[in-house]
Amino acid sequence: MVRRMRFMQVGNHFHIPLLYAAYGWLLLGGTLQFVIDVVAQYARGKRPPGTAATLYYGLNSAYALSQILFAVLALLALSQGLIILGR
Repeated sequence: MVRRMRFMQVGNHFHIPLLYAAYGWLLLGGTLQFVIDVVAQYARGKRPPGTAATLYYGLNSAYALSQILFAVLALLALSQGLIILGR
C-alpha cells in the first residue's frame, strides 16, 4: 500500500486532464441548465407568477447553481495542485 501511495505522489498525473474534462463538463452542464431552464423560461414569461412558479424557479436555480459551485470549487482545487486521492 505504501509503495502504491508513493507511485501516485511521484508524478503520475495522467488523470489530471480527465478530471479537468469531467468538472468542465459539469460546469457547462450546470450553466446550460440555469440558462435554459430558468433564465429562458423567465424571459419568455412561460410561468405566471405564483407559488408554483416560485417553487419551480427556486428548485431549478438551487440545483443549477449548486452544480456550478461544486464544479468551480473542484476546478479551483485542481488548478492549485491539491491531490486529494494521494494524501
